[in-house]
Amino acid sequence: MSRDPQRSTSALAGQLAETLGGDRNDFQLQFGPTNVAIWSVLLPVEVGQGREAVRRAAQVTPRLPADYARERRSHYFIDVGRAHHYNGRNGEALDSFLHAERLAPQATRMHPAVHETMNVILNSRRRTDAYEFALRLGLR
Repeated sequence: MSRDPQRSTSALAGQLAETLGGDRNDFQLQFGPTNVAIWSVLLPVEVGQGREAVRRAAQVTPRLPADYARERRSHYFIDVGRAHHYNGRNGEALDSFLHAERLAPQATRMHPAVHETMNVILNSRRRTDAYEFALRLGLR
């Protein structure tokens, strides 16, 4: 058994998705190769590895199906935004959040990680497009 539980869990999910043969949304539970790819970006975000998450996102984003669930794609772009923020790239973080907002406005505006990240960005920048987005989130 692998010593890295994140890697072994990811590998198992990848094997299962490959066996499934494509994306499925049975009972509104997204699973398949696309969701495994999305999780490959989320996992390094959750452990603060922004560079790794952005590196993976560069591979995942161009392959993200346009017909994949809008809310799931919005959550993906929220994670990408968080990864950019961890790398000090607040402009790219905001771009990702705005993309997420276009896909699923309410889900994005209510997402705690968006609020947290935007509060940090706002404390470093005022009266910018970041400020305008924060107003829509109800942060100011």
